[in-house]
Amino acid sequence: MAGLDNIISQILSASEDAAKETLAAARKHAEEILALADRDAAAECLEIQKQSEKETKEILARGKSAADLKCRQGLLACRQQLISQVLAESLDALKNMEEEDYFSFLEQLAVKSALPGEGTLYLSARDLGRLPKDFEDKVNGALKEKKAVLRVSKTPGDLENGLLLSY
Repeated sequence: MAGLDNIISQILSASEDAAKETLAAARKHAEEILALADRDAAAECLEIQKQSEKETKEILARGKSAADLKCRQGLLACRQQLISQVLAESLDALKNMEEEDYFSFLEQLAVKSALPGEGTLYLSARDLGRLPKDFEDKVNGALKEKKAVLRVSKTPGDLENGLLLSY
């Protein structure tokens, strides 16, 4: 039976060696799979990080753009308010001008705004009622160089102050 024990012992030893080799090969294969998985995971983490950085930059850029827009809108609103205030003050000053100064201003405005050719100058009903007799002659005298002629309409224009030119 000693021979049988030797054979069994050799078979067991061969089986153990084969099992160890199989186990070693399996461990090596598992390590290779883990190493590959680690590389893939690292590459995926890097890609996710790059994508996150890109999205963060885009979000920050949009935020900055929105903040810049708000700033520009604020400046625009401030400018509009200043312009409205200046226009209101100018209108108030125009309404409170002495009659002679007011019509002198209208004369200068008509001369500056007139285009070559013939046109019609419209005034408010209030201004037509107090219009100096020589207003049209003064305007047209100043317009000779521009080769322009303005006729004061007897029909009042739809305006409170100032003048309206029509061609």
